Amino acid sequence: MSLKWFHIVFVTITTLASLLLSAWSGSVYNSTGEQVYLIGAAAGVIFALVCVVYGFAFYKKIEKVNID
Repeated sequence: MSLKWFHIVFVTITTLASLLLSAWSGSVYNSTGEQVYLIGAAAGVIFALVCVVYGFAFYKKIEKVNID
């Protein structure tokens, strides 16, 4: 596996993990009502969005350089 594809897979896994963290935090918040879990859920969604933006920016840049 090339470094390019490893990077894309790693960013994808990181995005999915942050969404999973957000879903878990949201469900715990619904059960307990503690604000720290609401903050965790919001942080997970924000981090997932940042990862998606970074992934697209990386892909566009790597296509310009034409590295396999």
